[in-house]
Amino acid sequence: METVKILEDLYEGRIDLDKANAILGKEDEPSAPEGIDKKNLKRAHFVKISIRLPNEPRRINWLVRILFAFPIPVSIVNLFVRIVGSKMEKQLEETGLDAKDIRALVRYARGTRVFIDSEDARLSVKIV
Repeated sequence: METVKILEDLYEGRIDLDKANAILGKEDEPSAPEGIDKKNLKRAHFVKISIRLPNEPRRINWLVRILFAFPIPVSIVNLFVRIVGSKMEKQLEETGLDAKDIRALVRYARGTRVFIDSEDARLSVKIV
C-alpha cells in the first residue's frame, strides 16, 4: 500500500491508528529486491570495512585501521545511509537508486565482497 492511501484510509476511518502505524512501520523496513524470493536470500548482520591509504603517513593508516577494526552492525549502516541518502538525493538520482534500495541491498547481500583499488586508497567491504 502506498503511504498516501494508508493516510487517506486512516482519515476516513477505514483503519485505526494502530493498524496504520503497523503498516507504515513495515513499509519503512527495506524488503527483498523485486522479483527475488526472500527465502533464498541470506540476511546480513555486519559490514566489515578495511581502508588503506598508501599516500598517507603510517599514523593516519593506523587510526583508520583502529576505527574500522570491528564489524559494523547493519542497523548502523542503514542509519548512516538514511542520513547521507537524504542529503545526497541529487547524486543518487543519477544512479537510479534511492536510500531505501541501498538499505535493501546491504541487508540482503550477505557474503558479498567489494574491492576498490585506486591511486589514493584501497577499500575492501565485506558483508557478513
